[in-house]
Amino acid sequence: MKLNKITAAVCAVAVAAGAAGAFPTFGDNTLPDISITASAAEIIETGIINSDLKWRFDSEGTLTISRTTTAGSEVEMPDFEKTNDIPWTAFRDQIKKVVFGKGITYIGKGALIECSNLTSIEFPDELYCIGMVAFFNCTSLKSVTFPDGLRLIGDGAFYGCSALEEINAPDNIYRTGDSVFTGTKWFNDQKQENSMVKLNYILLDGTGSEYPNGVCELPIDVFGICDFAFEGESDIKTLKFGEFTINVERCAFRDCSSLTEVKLSEMLVRLGVGAFYNCKNLKSIRVPASVKQIDNMALGYYSVNDTEQKLPGFTIYGAKDSAAEKYASENGFTFIPNAGPGDLNTDGVVDVDDLMLMQKLVAGWKVSVNKDNADIDGQEGIGVDDLLLLQKKVAGWNVTLSYK
Repeated sequence: MKLNKITAAVCAVAVAAGAAGAFPTFGDNTLPDISITASAAEIIETGIINSDLKWRFDSEGTLTISRTTTAGSEVEMPDFEKTNDIPWTAFRDQIKKVVFGKGITYIGKGALIECSNLTSIEFPDELYCIGMVAFFNCTSLKSVTFPDGLRLIGDGAFYGCSALEEINAPDNIYRTGDSVFTGTKWFNDQKQENSMVKLNYILLDGTGSEYPNGVCELPIDVFGICDFAFEGESDIKTLKFGEFTINVERCAFRDCSSLTEVKLSEMLVRLGVGAFYNCKNLKSIRVPASVKQIDNMALGYYSVNDTEQKLPGFTIYGAKDSAAEKYASENGFTFIPNAGPGDLNTDGVVDVDDLMLMQKLVAGWKVSVNKDNADIDGQEGIGVDDLLLLQKKVAGWNVTLSYK
């Protein structure tokens, strides 16, 4: 599989094609239907999208998309691969406002692409996901307010919306694609204030940052790292995750050619496709036991003449019977047991044997242990606090062990 920046999932950015051309690629209870009420605006055109959805366009420039009478309580819009597939394509330059009716959970790919006079969007409360390039190049759009239920935004969804300066987003958005807000005033303003651009707890872009002594420390309040967020950052030598980072998207650190050391969060759950692809100087990594999913070529792969190769001698450290061990086995990499904080004897598990070693270590005995794994309370030095924390962990308490 080629790890190009344009992949399946949520799309990547490209130049929009002509009216008939292809789009840019990036990256219960039945509710009552929204009725079309009488207004001063003249209905110019109406139509059916599919068996679940209908649309109308009026003389005031408002496009309304709503459910049909036969639709269920929640419906998804289809994706539109070409501009000619869009039922209202003839009115794109006239659309000033779009209203998505109650029950719509997904806005399809390219649905409002290049609506140059669009200034207002009303989203339904049920909206869960905005598809790729859905509002690509809507250059008159100045602000958006997302509903609390929104969780996912596809690649390039608002790419090129040059006037967009205000974004009101819920804290619980947990995943965005590549270049979602690139080319907007909001993004450019954020970039001037801080080279690491965040949307609440999602780190969208970290390129162009300065790294003293080659060390990149991610903010503690970053929960997720977006696709290609640090791509090509060749100055990073050491990467330290924030404590609460749980998700790394595809190719987030691709082509970080000087990277030699990575300290992942002990709360990390997922490494996306090609997360550390083509990091040729990263020879080993310890993957925390918290990680449950490691996607294709996330670790240990690089490119030679556009052909994927395995890094010679790449080594993965991790807990026994973990996602790390499975990934190493499936990809033919060396796996060395080391469960990290608390695993004093580096046998791949944190158990009573480690607790006994910790007791001896704190008591002053000379014992052979991995001292990095013994300092687990986040403070300098090994002492009683580390011992008490390990006792709780071994006893089954829900505690997090972490390095200083």
